[in-house]
Amino acid sequence: MLENLTDYAKQAVLAAKAEARFGGHKYISTEHILLGILGDSNGLAAKILNSCGIDVNVSREHVMKLIGIGGGCVGLSCEDLRFTYDAKNVLDFSLKHAKSLGHDYVDTMHLLLGLLQGTNGVVTQLLESQ
Repeated sequence: MLENLTDYAKQAVLAAKAEARFGGHKYISTEHILLGILGDSNGLAAKILNSCGIDVNVSREHVMKLIGIGGGCVGLSCEDLRFTYDAKNVLDFSLKHAKSLGHDYVDTMHLLLGLLQGTNGVVTQLLESQ
């Protein structure tokens, strides 16, 4: 599932894991993936959002308010955290989008497309709020 990621996409997924851990969550959700994407202003997805008038810093604050602080994951490393069902679907959708575009890699743009297709609509809420 995580093979074929570009360096930016790998960085976004690692950042998602770190966001989950830092936020005290015992899982990696679609919101964490979005935070991972928003955390790198050099990534293609962040550039796309910026070009659409989406302020990445405001968006990060909005998402962090949505997910809140978890109950804690003391003693858990990032490797112990698991993706939620929806987050796994986003990763699957991202790979499908990449393949449909003829790409043999998954970049942050594909992760963003996967989030837009995802069921919980965090990205849609974010886009509508700005």
